[in-house]
Amino acid sequence: METLPGPRPKSSFATLLVLAALAAVLASLISVVGVRIERVTHLKREDALATEVASASSLAGLPVVPQSARAEVVAPAPSAPAHQETARDFLAGYYGARWKEVETKIAAAGQDLDIPYFFTPWEDVANEFESRIGMSAEGKASLVKSELHWPEVLTPAFVNQSFPLSESQAIDESDVPPIETLVADVNGRITELAQYFADLIDTLVHEKWRTGDYLRAPYTTAGLSDVRGFHSQSHGGRGWAVTITLTREEYPQVPQIEERISDLIQERDELVAGYLHKRFTR
Repeated sequence: METLPGPRPKSSFATLLVLAALAAVLASLISVVGVRIERVTHLKREDALATEVASASSLAGLPVVPQSARAEVVAPAPSAPAHQETARDFLAGYYGARWKEVETKIAAAGQDLDIPYFFTPWEDVANEFESRIGMSAEGKASLVKSELHWPEVLTPAFVNQSFPLSESQAIDESDVPPIETLVADVNGRITELAQYFADLIDTLVHEKWRTGDYLRAPYTTAGLSDVRGFHSQSHGGRGWAVTITLTREEYPQVPQIEERISDLIQERDELVAGYLHKRFTR
């Protein structure tokens, strides 16, 4: 009986080919997975960077500052406040060698020298001062009233106090109209002369200004002059002070006006005294 031959063993070469093919496929898979992992990691980094940029860019248009640089930014320390010059500081330099003498006079006049002082060149403020000098309408009216020495509305109390009589000789409301009528003319003349006097003062003050004959100083003129007059006015502002004084020695017509007003007042007083005498000696 003939025996059939057994299966032949596979070739070792074929086995190697299969193994090589499997290795190539495995290597390809590993490469693809690696690329994907790297891509995901890269995308995550880009996303984190975009978030950081968006956050920084939301600060009201400020440029993006790298984190490393931000740590180095330090706010500057506040500067010390500048020294504010006082009136004393400025005037010491302005008057120089005369300052000690001037300082004593200003202090004696009660002026505070230790307040802040701001200097303005005189040329920048002269026009402002010029618009303020002289006699205003209110000032003229006040002077006329002062020179008249008579109330706008006459009362028994004014007459009784100005012309003292015994307690039993006081006038009442019935005496007011006749007294007003009695003094109307002389009061009119006093008022007219006083108005002329006020206009004259206004003219003389402006003349002083025009010729530069006045006292001018930074900060104050208090205590700087011993001149006394029948009229004086001072103005201050913008770091300057001006004083204009009119004296009787300069204007001899002024004493004459004052004397004439005084004579008219005496004439009026005599009229009132005459009325009272008749009133209480009937």
